[in-house]
Amino acid sequence: MADTIARVKATPGNVICTNLACYRAGKPFTVDVFNLRQRIITGALPEDTLKSRIASGNITLVEPDPRADWTNHSSQTSAHANRRHCKEP
Repeated sequence: MADTIARVKATPGNVICTNLACYRAGKPFTVDVFNLRQRIITGALPEDTLKSRIASGNITLVEPDPRADWTNHSSQTSAHANRRHCKEP
């Protein structure tokens, strides 16, 4: 997480990243991803809205370190993975 925060801090201008990384880096929340997605689904915004802002340089996408993503199932420890498959006596 510290690496992601450092990259967000070092990125000039507006960024899109995880809310926690933006907060810890002192960056403003410039994109509400949930509401953006809902507007695209309902047809209120075109599907390429975010892509066009990134392509034009108005906002920079900062990808989080995948090791810091708690939903990244591939980074589970083998002990945790084994516990899921072990049967209780």
